[in-house]
Amino acid sequence: MAGRLTKHQYEMQKETLEQEIRGIDIDILKNKKTIKQNEFKASEWDVKKSEETIRKAKLGYELAKVGNDIQEEKLTQQKDVLAFEKFATGVNRKQLAVNAETMLLSLAESQQTLQEAKELFQLKFGNAPAMNVPRLRG
Repeated sequence: MAGRLTKHQYEMQKETLEQEIRGIDIDILKNKKTIKQNEFKASEWDVKKSEETIRKAKLGYELAKVGNDIQEEKLTQQKDVLAFEKFATGVNRKQLAVNAETMLLSLAESQQTLQEAKELFQLKFGNAPAMNVPRLRG
């Protein structure tokens, strides 16, 4: 409108333009608000992400702790098995020693019985040919 305007027309156009400018200002403020809301939402997701990072670290710790507890229990069990085996070996060793002593005593008794029988035989029947009886050594 390059022509001449009346004061009323001028005021009307000015008011219309000012209203459009105020509308644009409101739209700009709405956009700024939306941007801030989006930044807030993004920061909420960052918080959730960091919480998951903490959770992941805690789970890793718990997993490692459980693994170590299992290893420690296995070690304890192996030590118990070793202690039992050592004890059983000691018992077996003692049992073998007792068995050997019993056999030696039995052998000594048999030799004594044989010697007594030989002496009785000699008394009853006289001198018999010499018999070589092995003696217990020790």
